[in-house]
Amino acid sequence: MTEPVGRERAVRFLLGELPDDERDVLEERFFVEDDALAELKEAEDDLVDAYSRGVLSQERSRLFEARYLQDEPGQRRVAFARALSAAARRDAAKRPARAARVWPWAAAVTALALTGALLGLVRARSTLARLEGERAALARAAQAEEDRARGLADEVERLRTRVADLEDRLGRDLDRVVALTLTAGLARELKPLASVAIPAEASRVELTLGLRDDPYPRYGVVIETADGRRVWSGAASAIDVAGGRALRVSVPAAGVQPGHYVVTVEGTPPGRPAVPHADYVFRVLPRPAAPR
Repeated sequence: MTEPVGRERAVRFLLGELPDDERDVLEERFFVEDDALAELKEAEDDLVDAYSRGVLSQERSRLFEARYLQDEPGQRRVAFARALSAAARRDAAKRPARAARVWPWAAAVTALALTGALLGLVRARSTLARLEGERAALARAAQAEEDRARGLADEVERLRTRVADLEDRLGRDLDRVVALTLTAGLARELKPLASVAIPAEASRVELTLGLRDDPYPRYGVVIETADGRRVWSGAASAIDVAGGRALRVSVPAAGVQPGHYVVTVEGTPPGRPAVPHADYVFRVLPRPAAPR
């Protein structure tokens, strides 16, 4: 069995003297327990009667007035209770037997007003809590979307900066690369000698070595000066170019000074030693003298 609320505790609830957590517990009980609500009605009857008769303490009278006399319905209830109490006293003096029939009417009127006010209070608090929860959820969702949008904006800005940097670097690299296409064959075959001028600002020389045939999966490339000094070596695979297949290698420009060069290509058969495949020659022209 649920413990009774208690008259004094109910009065403290009506006057707002209870802590918030205890008040919330009682509100729930008054809403779902008929016995608790009946206790509350009786406590309010006594409270209104005590105020009407002027027997409340000064502090409780102030609390009562703050809660019951701030609107017209509350003022009417107190005025009615005072009038009814006065009439009951007069009537009791004349006809004592009728006094018992007067007070139930006052209790019924007060209880009806209390029930409506209490249900309204509970529903209002429930609605307020729900709306505050929804508002908080919407605020969190909006903040999350704002943070996500800010993160996306930062990422877009980083990518823009990265793209601009890569484009700038690529543009500088393209400006500093010298390209030369060679066909297989040495100078004794009386073919025009491929020549290239390498500007001082160039960073690399890109050689495209045309292949008459392409029988190997991998190739080794060696570049030497005319007197046999090796300046570069590395591996390469054939690629498709206009007119057939070719090897493409990139050589640091600093190692390719003016003079004649021989390029030797060896094929690497699977599981066998490398074998000679093609030779190329080219010439690097002297750089023009810088203007005085």
